[in-house]
Amino acid sequence: MAGDRRSLGDRRAFALSSPRAWLVGMAEQAFGWFVDHAVLPATRVDPVVFRGLMRVFNMLDPPERLLRDPELLLRSLPVLARVLRGDEPAHLFPPVARAAALARLDRVGD
Repeated sequence: MAGDRRSLGDRRAFALSSPRAWLVGMAEQAFGWFVDHAVLPATRVDPVVFRGLMRVFNMLDPPERLLRDPELLLRSLPVLARVLRGDEPAHLFPPVARAAALARLDRVGD
């Protein structure tokens, strides 16, 4: 759910009802940032990271494996350095804007 909220651009403020709620929100955001800036780009260049993410994505492993598996972390960190330098690995498929995809689907129905 947190990943879905991030992909939709939801940047809601953390609940300040308790220190624990705030910490959980911060941890969720940090985890998501690492996945978005290190793990996902690393899947484009490293088959081990790709397999690890797919195992989590297909619910064969729990999500925390992405931060607890030393091999996945070590393989993702150099890619994170590239991303922070502005040298992100190329996308395997060019991004398609939602409006363009919907327009194309609309033409197929004609």
